[in-house]
Amino acid sequence: ASTPSYPKIGIPRALYLQEDAYFWKAFFEKLGFPVQLGNDAADLLITGKRIAGADFCAPISMIHGQVQQLLQSCDYVFLPVYLEAPQRGKDEPTKAGKERNLFCNYSQYAPTIVGVATQGAERLLRPLIFSTYGNDSSAMNEIREALRPLCAARGIPLPTPSVMERTYRLMRRAKHLYGQKLRELFTKLKPDVDEPAILLTGRPYTVLSKGLNKGIIDLFAQYGLKTLFHDMITPLESYKQEHELQAYHWYYASQVIEAAYFSRDNANYYPVLITSFKCGPDSFAIESFKDILERAHKPYLVLQIDEHGSAVGYETRVEAAVRAFRNHFYAQGERKETVIERDEGLPKKSTPLFLLSLLGTPAKETAKETPQTKGAPHFPRTKTVLLPNWDPLVCDLLAAALRGHGIDAHALEESPEMIREAMTLNTGQCIPVSIIAYEAIKYVETQGLDPERTTLWMIRALWPCNIPLYPLQIENIFKKAGRGMEKMQVYHGDMIFFDVSPRMTIDAFYAFALGGMLRKIITRIRPYELEPGSADAFVEEALKQCVGAFEKRKPMVPIIKKIAEGLENLPRREEKRPKVAIFGDFYVRDNDIFNQNLIRSIEQAGGEVVVTSYIEYLKATVDSFFDRLLLEKRYASWAGYRTVLLAIAQVEHSLGRKTGMTLGTTWDNKRRKEAYEYFGIRPEMSGENFDNTLKILKILDEYPDVSLFVQAAPAFCCASLVTESMEKAIENLTGVPVLSITYDGTGALKNDLVEPYLAAFQAKTP
Repeated sequence: ASTPSYPKIGIPRALYLQEDAYFWKAFFEKLGFPVQLGNDAADLLITGKRIAGADFCAPISMIHGQVQQLLQSCDYVFLPVYLEAPQRGKDEPTKAGKERNLFCNYSQYAPTIVGVATQGAERLLRPLIFSTYGNDSSAMNEIREALRPLCAARGIPLPTPSVMERTYRLMRRAKHLYGQKLRELFTKLKPDVDEPAILLTGRPYTVLSKGLNKGIIDLFAQYGLKTLFHDMITPLESYKQEHELQAYHWYYASQVIEAAYFSRDNANYYPVLITSFKCGPDSFAIESFKDILERAHKPYLVLQIDEHGSAVGYETRVEAAVRAFRNHFYAQGERKETVIERDEGLPKKSTPLFLLSLLGTPAKETAKETPQTKGAPHFPRTKTVLLPNWDPLVCDLLAAALRGHGIDAHALEESPEMIREAMTLNTGQCIPVSIIAYEAIKYVETQGLDPERTTLWMIRALWPCNIPLYPLQIENIFKKAGRGMEKMQVYHGDMIFFDVSPRMTIDAFYAFALGGMLRKIITRIRPYELEPGSADAFVEEALKQCVGAFEKRKPMVPIIKKIAEGLENLPRREEKRPKVAIFGDFYVRDNDIFNQNLIRSIEQAGGEVVVTSYIEYLKATVDSFFDRLLLEKRYASWAGYRTVLLAIAQVEHSLGRKTGMTLGTTWDNKRRKEAYEYFGIRPEMSGENFDNTLKILKILDEYPDVSLFVQAAPAFCCASLVTESMEKAIENLTGVPVLSITYDGTGALKNDLVEPYLAAFQAKTP
């Protein structure tokens, strides 16, 4: 009999595995598996971009291309799940402190989206290595279970737990020693006191990748400058007290901010940030990076790379940066003569002031050193509170409920013109952040408010996407706007307003429930109304009554009964239309201004819209939320939220009994495990794209006759792109096509995309 052979395992050298690929190679080889590393080559970007299901950044294209190639020569590809890195400098994961080190949205979901794109999910080994707080205590069990079926198929022994744990400890020790050696090397290589040096920063899978970095590192070397990477420095503990760094929840972006602080504090080092076009986290990090260095009057360089072109376009910018760095360095020590001698190969003249400014250094005479605004620590009961207007029904009701509790709250005003004007503030971030900031400024100005007595409320969330960075970015926009706007604070609030009072939590439930109910009245009545405009007029009047009741703290049951009675009197015809379910971005899906009246557009194209209220959204995702709390062993939080949920459920039951109106579905999602298994997601995961998969299956349970899903998304939204890349998998599971509509803030019409889908459906209908 022939000796059983071990299957060959491929390991990509991209994304988070750029740093860890060689360690994992040693790990699997120690267990007896032959290993092939991915080819870090630029031509794989083209392959990856072609098969990826959405327009991602270059590093995501790279990992798609590498995995596709590895699947052709390997039996399996190791593509583990990394959710959060351990706290740096600690051998063991810990929950101590507030430091969080999340990997970005794309990275967290790379095993899922690559599996869909390559159609090779069954040959991907996708164990969870780093969970919340970088916890890797279950990593070896996860890998062992991933290896079990392939070992059984080959007739080879499954590695024992003790051998795997021992091998993993050796791997972790080697990685720790490698980090120590880098820091020791930094001490040996640090520049002399009289010479400048380059501190490269950015994501290692971009900066250190030969397939991505365009040879930029070598360009600096040719000028004789010592060039070091940020993983060689030891950031000061005091940096953790800096406002910008405290706002960052991402692992790699935090290192960029630390590199900016380090360059600010060390005269010899000039930072160069190498990043990728369409990188969501870096679009925020770039702004903080610039702000830190401009306040310190320190030159810097930011280079953004993509899948196209060569290094030629970067050479001119690197040359100019080197000259600027040297001139600045020697000017600080009044040694301008020396810079001319050292600028070999460059024109022997000083760098003009405009070039320093272009590179990010304002003139000292005009540079602003405005300290960073700190967010409001407690709910601002004595200030005017502004709410982002993501849903004109719900937000009006929430503002009214807050006014009923003695808080001067108002929903922001939105218009197509404001959205277009707000785009002038956007430098690549998901566009709602710019719109919210701009609308807050305009509201303060038009209403004659005192910025110092005004606070913008923002949802508090710890997702892997960009939402946790909204407050910091908005504060920066306020600061740059001037005119006193820098005094306006941003408050990170609880979505159910438990930080106001338990009673306000109940009123928030009513606001979400009533807003959802009024929107459902529109979608269920308007397509079939016999008197055009009657549904809109009915909802407008009902909204006024609800607002008044909240403001005056009146009982809601009589109002709801009155709405139910009036609803029966709206004349409508019987007609069958294809059902179209809308889901997607929190800010967009129910925002009639931003999404260009998507509901009405679908109705005009012949469809009936199925909307998901925020209460139904909660019902679709709450099981997974509690699963995650238990997995993270956050038992106190689990008990607290269960208590709140039970109270809300009782209010809902009482409301239904007293009014005869149902507020929707049960408080569970029986199909969530189906989503875990089919899409390759994990209950430890979170974020809007995670919730999207759960909502879709919940919607199908309630509306099995849905004909089309429409994802409404803003431009530059990471979570929406992940969902878009999963469209084929969603359609294969549900049998329902998915259409993603992206609104870019320019006002260009987007909703006509639904017409062909509905026309095709109607053509099939007898």
